[in-house]
Amino acid sequence: MTRFFVRMANIYGHLWTSRFRSEDQATVARNEWLLAFERNGLSAECIGRALDHCEDRVAKPPTLPEFIALAGGGHRIPSHEPFRVPKRENVTRSLRERRMRTGQEALSSVRQLLDTTDTEKPATGESPCEASTKSP
Repeated sequence: MTRFFVRMANIYGHLWTSRFRSEDQATVARNEWLLAFERNGLSAECIGRALDHCEDRVAKPPTLPEFIALAGGGHRIPSHEPFRVPKRENVTRSLRERRMRTGQEALSSVRQLLDTTDTEKPATGESPCEASTKSP
């Protein structure tokens, strides 16, 4: 694992080494990366190919999950259901439905108000404003 970290430092220089503020942090990170490689069933050959890919095509040092994906890992069984971002059309549809309900509720309130004013309307067909300005 030390060889891996040295190679990443050679490829990315300060961008890689600045992630670890002390030797203790680097040791913890090396152990974490090693465990992740083992959990994901990554062989030395897969890791080597991913390092070559990084050297040739990746401008910034990858995070652990990004590197695992580059190395073709991620075949382990997840311990939880992964978060999935809803599709845009589902979000749009849900938002549209919510706005429709809100609009219908507001329209219903206005209709109720209008229904109560209709019962107070004069029978002659005059508007309530005209009726209130006339004296009896």
